[in-house]
Amino acid sequence: MKLRGLLLGLIAILPTLCLAETTADQETCNDDDATITDRMRACSQIIADKGATSNLGFAYQNRGNVFTDTGQWDLAIADETKAIDFNPQDAAAYNIRAWAFLKLGNVKQALVDANQALAINPRFTDALHTRGETYEAMGMTKEATDDYHKALAIDPAHEDSKEALDRLGVK
Repeated sequence: MKLRGLLLGLIAILPTLCLAETTADQETCNDDDATITDRMRACSQIIADKGATSNLGFAYQNRGNVFTDTGQWDLAIADETKAIDFNPQDAAAYNIRAWAFLKLGNVKQALVDANQALAINPRFTDALHTRGETYEAMGMTKEATDDYHKALAIDPAHEDSKEALDRLGVK
């Protein structure tokens, strides 16, 4: 009888324990200050557990971001594509995928994805910067400069765009 009571007690608290682990994984997966190893583990755990659809898209998007941080462009593209499959309105996933395409030299696809991110959120400064970098890679300096200026008009502290304009010798 004691064993049965113990088992019933464990069954009762198991969902709470799983929820706590899932919540911790979600927090770590999204924590830019966590180590890359911890973020990768947490995002991968959410994916392995096949959590709620919204959690899976979130986990793929964040793990793809970790892959960009480590220069694993093909893996970033694969995860961002899955994130977009779960949420076609995820401007960040399009932007991260655009950046990965740009780093692989696929400027055409980078431009498509940067434009899609901006169609979803026209004030997305990181996407404006990514599109500026893409234009710059295509030799379209005027368009690049325009996008860097647009990003800075929205966020005057956007360091990447400031650095890009300095690099181009533009104020």
